[in-house]
Amino acid sequence: MMPRMSILVPVLAVAFVAFCVWLAVRIVNRSERWAKRLAVALVVSSPLLYVASLGPACWAVGDLADANEKTINAIPVIYYPILRLARYLRPQVGPGQYELSRLDRWIGWYATLLRRDGASPGQLSTGEGVWFVPPDDPPPDEPQPDGSPP
Repeated sequence: MMPRMSILVPVLAVAFVAFCVWLAVRIVNRSERWAKRLAVALVVSSPLLYVASLGPACWAVGDLADANEKTINAIPVIYYPILRLARYLRPQVGPGQYELSRLDRWIGWYATLLRRDGASPGQLSTGEGVWFVPPDDPPPDEPQPDGSPP
């Protein structure tokens, strides 16, 4: 099954390039209005679809414990521009200490909507793509780490 998947991406890339060439020919040679409108719609909608696909891509990965390592590592790479912007927008609260930005919180919320493990993609201050996993809460019956009752 994997050989079929490995051929899918190049085939889709070639089909996309062929479509773009066909659309450019329609615009340049025939000056068709519908082709111009379609080109504008594609240029406007592509960034929106890219941002909107972050959540479904994170949901498709599944829980980190069950997912393929290549897939886990691909999400921070594919969405590097969004994660980089979120890292850039973090306000500094102390020397070398940063608070989460609104975009970080939005990514965390959107990426974890349909995930059981609560993990969301992000970037460290070094630029390395990682998955942030919330800490496990102790069960309500167990005493807290500081010894206080539950």
